[in-house]
Amino acid sequence: MSAQPLAVEAVRVQRLVGLECAGGDQNDVLAGIRRIFRATAARWPSEPEAARAFQDLWLDQYLRHEPELVFAAFGGSEQTPVVVGYLVGCKLNPALSERFVALGYLQNFAAECARFPAHLHVNIDDGFRGRGIGERLIEALCERLRADDVAGVHVVTGRDQRNVGFYTRIGFRELARTPRGQTEVVFLARKLHDPAGPNNPQHNESSHNS
Repeated sequence: MSAQPLAVEAVRVQRLVGLECAGGDQNDVLAGIRRIFRATAARWPSEPEAARAFQDLWLDQYLRHEPELVFAAFGGSEQTPVVVGYLVGCKLNPALSERFVALGYLQNFAAECARFPAHLHVNIDDGFRGRGIGERLIEALCERLRADDVAGVHVVTGRDQRNVGFYTRIGFRELARTPRGQTEVVFLARKLHDPAGPNNPQHNESSHNS
């Protein structure tokens, strides 16, 4: 069930680490994140063991290993917060990490992952999509990654998914694509740190677009 409608200006984006649970219990925050994860999943395995592995691959391992890169969007009052969106991130190059070996297609993006190692997953409650919350979560992550001197961040998504347009609008560029099943997935990247000069959007990937 979607959260009750709240005024978008009341939505707050906060980092999980150092967050005093936005006025609530951290277990409640994690439960809200998992609720949105399951509600927004394109598919859900029917077997319990497969469902646990699916959730661990796409969510829980980030909560365990990179809690400092977990951000949540809260609606409601500070006394009764409601999680309406979340983002989990990782600074590791996934093409080189055993944690992501199940995602074999990443090997086809090895060169791109080396240049843009960080990645993210973001999901918003159905009732709050289209209000700029996803962009606010991504900008919060990018600010953190820049402070840690991370060169760039990427996402991988289906070629025909509607979120391709969203990521392109906020500064990501398609650098590569590869087959997956009956369709293709695309590698979308955004430069965060340019040792040769300022972060210039036109300079960033103009010579690398596919």
